[in-house]
Amino acid sequence: MKWFAKMTWLMCLLLILSVTAACSAADVPEVPSDPDDNGQEDPAGPDEPGNELHWDESIETTIQIEGMDEPITLNLLETERFITYVPENMSTTVDGERVRVFAAFGGTPVEDAYLEIIFLPGLSAEPTLNELSDALDLDDFEINLSDPADHIHNWSVLEFYSHSHPEYSLSGALGVRDGQTFVALMHYPWEYGDGFEPRAKMILDYLHWTPSGEPLNP
Repeated sequence: MKWFAKMTWLMCLLLILSVTAACSAADVPEVPSDPDDNGQEDPAGPDEPGNELHWDESIETTIQIEGMDEPITLNLLETERFITYVPENMSTTVDGERVRVFAAFGGTPVEDAYLEIIFLPGLSAEPTLNELSDALDLDDFEINLSDPADHIHNWSVLEFYSHSHPEYSLSGALGVRDGQTFVALMHYPWEYGDGFEPRAKMILDYLHWTPSGEPLNP
């Protein structure tokens, strides 16, 4: 009889503990997965429908000049074709399908030191050197094509350069966007190379096409 009473008491105790545990679990609120500050699910990613890229008017970053990291402010540049950031010591002109960003290290634009991004709808994606020279008005330069293995840009169809001019360095890359040919061209006095090239590269690195938001460098 005592054995039966002990068993009954143990069974009641287990029942009480089970009910208590179930109630405790029910009181714990469910935590949503990956909530944002408003308790909502994360918005669409940058490549998903419904997401809009946000562009600050200016950003602070660093640039490497002659092997040294230097702080630099970049300012937003918006055109009909693309959006990017331009170093604060450079100036920009937009003329139809031609955008030029000039060096202005002393505050005054240097007209022969520029990065040019230009759309050339009449130029094929595989032009001859003469066609390329004529389209870009490069009669003063002897143009050479770069070996594809030496291409700098992953988006370029062809790249070219000229080391023949006594005063200026010239290099460029040709790509295709929406079936139209465009060229990114660097032109500057030899002595500007160390400061100009890193700034021009930064402009291309930040470039995104509009309105899709796709980057030039995928």
